[in-house]
Amino acid sequence: MAMFNRLFQLASTRRTTAVVATIAATASFAIASASGPSLRVVIFGGGPTPESNQVAIENNVKWMMSILPEWSNSFVMFGDGTSTTETVQISPVRTKAHRVLATFFGDGPTDVARDTPIAYRPSSVSRIDAASKKSSIEAAFGQLEKERSKDPVFLYFTGHGSRGRTGFDTNRYDLWREEGMTPAELATQLEKVKKGVPVTILMVQCFSGAFANVIFEGANEQNGLLDRQVCGFFAATPDRVAAGCTPELNEAEYRDFSSTFLAAITGKDRVGRTVQMPDYNGNGWTGFDEAYYFSLIEDPSIDVPVVTSDAFLRKFVPVTDDNEVAETPWADVLKWANPAQRAALVGLCEKIGGEALTEKRLEVALSEFRRRGRQGDAQVVYPSDVRDDLAKSVAALSAQFPNLSRRGGTDPNLSRVDRGRAVHFLQANPEILASYLKVCDKIDSAQDVAEADAVRGARWIRLLRLGKSIVLEHRLREAKDRGTIKRFEALRKLESGNPLRS
Repeated sequence: MAMFNRLFQLASTRRTTAVVATIAATASFAIASASGPSLRVVIFGGGPTPESNQVAIENNVKWMMSILPEWSNSFVMFGDGTSTTETVQISPVRTKAHRVLATFFGDGPTDVARDTPIAYRPSSVSRIDAASKKSSIEAAFGQLEKERSKDPVFLYFTGHGSRGRTGFDTNRYDLWREEGMTPAELATQLEKVKKGVPVTILMVQCFSGAFANVIFEGANEQNGLLDRQVCGFFAATPDRVAAGCTPELNEAEYRDFSSTFLAAITGKDRVGRTVQMPDYNGNGWTGFDEAYYFSLIEDPSIDVPVVTSDAFLRKFVPVTDDNEVAETPWADVLKWANPAQRAALVGLCEKIGGEALTEKRLEVALSEFRRRGRQGDAQVVYPSDVRDDLAKSVAALSAQFPNLSRRGGTDPNLSRVDRGRAVHFLQANPEILASYLKVCDKIDSAQDVAEADAVRGARWIRLLRLGKSIVLEHRLREAKDRGTIKRFEALRKLESGNPLRS
């Protein structure tokens, strides 16, 4: 895959308050629009608090900034909008003693001086224009509203998502220390973009699939289609969590939809290893839709991605019983699929193996979906001997260091002190440490089994959802509603583009 020019056009190098930064970003947009064709990019990054602002999110922002083409300009929101406060959560290199405490008691309160395995540092993002807040979002879209440019817009969201209080339509993209943004609020902002301007969204937070409904007015599927050219790709269905929020520093270990999708687009993974470019339609380059289908196959995580055309089909071709889809002959599903979909169908079945290689694979997929439920978390089942060993180990360490299990309690310093004492005790007693590490190994083995099963389950659900979309599209075309088909094909065309392509 051809690599993008990694020169990044800095609109502002100042690290300052959100208000001043927003002014700088506004100037950036205006300059870029006046100088010729460009890609206008808004990056929404960071968790809602330091405790939820893991370094993996920061690394996502940095990676995206590095792959933007040189002819793009961008507005970057991250965390509290500064690079001076300690808001990014990291997990420094752990000793064996740290591993024991983290396995038995979880990650404790921050205290680098006393060797706890979680720490915080200022952001190292090269340029932050504003805090991740609604005021910044309104300022960015307000500037897009003022511009006369027809240059495309790319919106990248990397952070946390929360389940809605009253349904999926109130799912939220979390913002810094304030109420998050709902799909309806994003749809309202999208209406500020000039008609005819293509907008592509990439969202990688938990429950992000609810935002696929921004193609409808008010993000409500009961309404008509939004009068804007908008498409999007989302890491998880509206009811499932997403992978990727970790304080671990080693990016080679990151496994999530975002990592796989962007590797397909750039031809390199997060640490520079070559990734074969998917080109299912043979046109010589990779569209976002091809990266999406590639991710369905290759992403080794619990993520179950969603694309806007899924939301379109589920509105205009409703199915009351998923058994209708599951019972569709496999040969027909393959015949109706386009090349990228066909590659994903075959690739998923090969990854899953077993019953996924039989004629009843969609029926099995539906059964797996119903059996596993929607959440997607790995359910760890420990053998009885492992449970006993864990309980004894926790009891022994808690008797000696009673504040280990408090997770901070009313006085976090108590836990900090005991964690530091426990680390030094274990390091000074290698035989005791070795016995606890054996318990850790058993726990890790059980967790590995659970994680592998959760990934397998996610692939089953990806297969079921893809099969359903193919069947629904076939029914849409059979109905011969030319107006609806035309809108669908326009959406598909937008999804097949690549705003980052040089």
